[in-house]
Amino acid sequence: MPQDGSFLARLGNDSLDLRVSTLPTQNGEKIVIRILNASGPSVELCELGMSPSTAAEFEAIIRQPQGLVLVTGPTGSGKSTTLYASLRMMRGRRLNITTVEDPIKYVLEGITQVQVNAKAGRTFAGCLRSILRQDPNVILIGEIRDEETAEIALQAAQTGHLVLSTLHTSDSFGTLGRLFDLGLSRFMVAQSTSAIIAQRLVRKLCPCRARVPLTSRHRDVVPEIGDCGPWLWEPVGCDQCAGTGYKGRIGVYELLKFTPVLRNAIMRSAPEEELRDVARAEGLHTMHDETLGLVREGVTSLDELVRVLPAQHQHHHRCENCKRILSLSFRYCPHCGKENGHALLTDSAQLQFNPSC
Repeated sequence: MPQDGSFLARLGNDSLDLRVSTLPTQNGEKIVIRILNASGPSVELCELGMSPSTAAEFEAIIRQPQGLVLVTGPTGSGKSTTLYASLRMMRGRRLNITTVEDPIKYVLEGITQVQVNAKAGRTFAGCLRSILRQDPNVILIGEIRDEETAEIALQAAQTGHLVLSTLHTSDSFGTLGRLFDLGLSRFMVAQSTSAIIAQRLVRKLCPCRARVPLTSRHRDVVPEIGDCGPWLWEPVGCDQCAGTGYKGRIGVYELLKFTPVLRNAIMRSAPEEELRDVARAEGLHTMHDETLGLVREGVTSLDELVRVLPAQHQHHHRCENCKRILSLSFRYCPHCGKENGHALLTDSAQLQFNPSC
């Protein structure tokens, strides 16, 4: 049977928490070990990869006395590290901080941490109700998984608490759709949420990297790469990086601040394309923008951008008929059926399609 467990190990003066997951396969047991520092992350937000401006804006948001802050991304994207680094910053202000997690990933001194136990009836929603009766300043919810937990989190954010939590979505705007799918009203989401920060982890190039001339292949993958100049850095491989060309990882972030203009757009049910335009006008830098900056600086490679952010570099335009966003790989608009005159398809991809079907 698949199994999950953990154990502590010492390496020099460091104590490591090893989270083990086993999976039976056709050739035997497959084992994955996640290595965590038992004392929690001790780095600053800038050391995680946040730009100085994003880190300053995020610090200002988590210094507010109330509001909901959501950290989003897939499993293994560093969400917990970002949240615990934030808790470490707030711990020095002598606040009443309580967390409810499944599982508790890091043990932090001076913070009340609660482990969820579904079999014993200790759920996220049940724990949150009890926590709210203990006058907390800051509440961390390991993950919002259902409507009940989401509603309690938003209510807590409206009544004088700073609430931190996570969601598994592709980007910050996908989080809005997820909250609405859980049955939350647009008014509650718009008025209670302070910020959504989406993130990914990209591998850093090893010092053995090599500089190569920019080619048409690079421009075909990401047209904006032309702004990087005539050269790019690519992985090579050496003994230090085990021949991979990469060593270490760094976070890339997308901080969506809920400004009055964005809140108004959400409450009047503006489409996602308009919300993106509003956010960009209000200073949003997407994960694609941040990663492209790292490519320009030689911190990571173009291949890594494509691997980690596959949906961010697709070329789009709007349908001439219904004005919805349409991929250049579509010969017909999937919304209204009108033929896409801008489609960029190879002969083998020109599939026969009847829009009336």
